[in-house]
Order: sequence, then structure tokens, then C-alpha cells
Amino acid sequence: MTRLADRFLNRPGNRVAGLFVPAMLLLLAAAMPALAGTEMRLTGDQQVELRKINTYLNALNTMRGRFTQLGPSGEFTEGTFYLQRPGKIRFEYSPPNPILVIADGFWVGIEDRKLKDTQKYPLSATPLSLLLEKHVDIGKEARIVGFEEQGGDVIVTLEARSGTTPGQLTLIMGGPNFALKQWIVIDAQGLKTEVSLFDLVADVQIEPKLFWINDNMVVKTDYR
Repeated sequence: MTRLADRFLNRPGNRVAGLFVPAMLLLLAAAMPALAGTEMRLTGDQQVELRKINTYLNALNTMRGRFTQLGPSGEFTEGTFYLQRPGKIRFEYSPPNPILVIADGFWVGIEDRKLKDTQKYPLSATPLSLLLEKHVDIGKEARIVGFEEQGGDVIVTLEARSGTTPGQLTLIMGGPNFALKQWIVIDAQGLKTEVSLFDLVADVQIEPKLFWINDNMVVKTDYR
């Protein structure tokens, strides 16, 4: 586990997991084998829903919004995110949480603004890459180990097909416009974190500098 991830994950109130930023931190820090779910054979109706998810994700260009995060021990954090596909996302945690996470299309940078400590990792080694690719095909890139519908929502649970990224990711899609509402991550240690999205605004202009990573960040390739 890296020094920054270790300090951040074990600091009171900052236990983090989730799809983009949260998931990445715990999944990078974990050193246990991946969960072993059984890949599902989807029905015709489920394949239709999966295509709707792919269509929604591939149609995303830019987006901004707010997020709330419920951690494994019940701790609550929130913040703002900005997305620009392909490859770019920024998560700003609200004070007093000092963490800022940026994906610039190739790297993911994690900055602790209080400690003035920054590190970066290959985007391809994080769960971020699955949803930030130029063309998203969830059924091809991930193993689908759960698929259900509840109250109009479609709930899909995924595992990395390569087996190199431990844990499971659940996407919850729904609403009148069939949008991404929530994700849930269970990391390799069995810890669960839920992230909910709201106040989403699509097709907005975003300053390019929001996706710039500090050039002085320490590059990390050993993220176990």
C-alpha cells in the first residue's frame, strides 16, 4: 500500500471506496485476490438493458454534479465532480476532506492538499478506465456477476475480466432519463462503500485546467 493511500484510508472520516475516486483508492491499496463471482448469461431483456447502459455512457461528453459517499463504517463525505470523456474526471471532496483526485486521460493523480503530498497512477490500472474509455462496452470489458431490476432501476454488478483489479462494482441506473444514479463498491477486503450522484448537468463547458495534474506528483506503478 502506498504511503498516501495508507494515510488517507486510515484517517478518521476518510475511509474511501467507490467507482471513480473512492473505488480506485481502495482497489489500488488492496493486496488480496479478486472476488470470484460467477459470470451470468444474460437473457434477451437483460441484454437490451445492458445496451441501454452502454448507449448512455457512450453518449456522455461532459458532465458536472455533486456526490455523497457512505463509507464502510458509516462515515459520510460529499463533494463535486467534473467529467469529460474520454479519460478525464475530477473529484473535489468538500472541506475538511483535503483530497483531490484528477484523471487527465492517461494518469490518475491523488493529491492531499493539507499534507501537500501527491502521487499518480496509470489510469488503465484503475476502475476509472472502464467508464472513461472512448468506447464503453461493459459486457466485453467486465464480467457481469449480478443483474436485477428494482423499482424501475437496473442494477448491474461487475468484476474486472482480467482479474488484476480486485473487488466488485455495482452500477445503479434509472430515473426518467435512465441515468447513472449510484454505484456501490465492495473491495477485496469485503468493505462496502456507496456513492450517490445528484444535480447532474450534461454537456457543459469545463475549464481544461481542471484536469491538469501537478507535474511534481510522484509516479507510482507499484499500487499493491
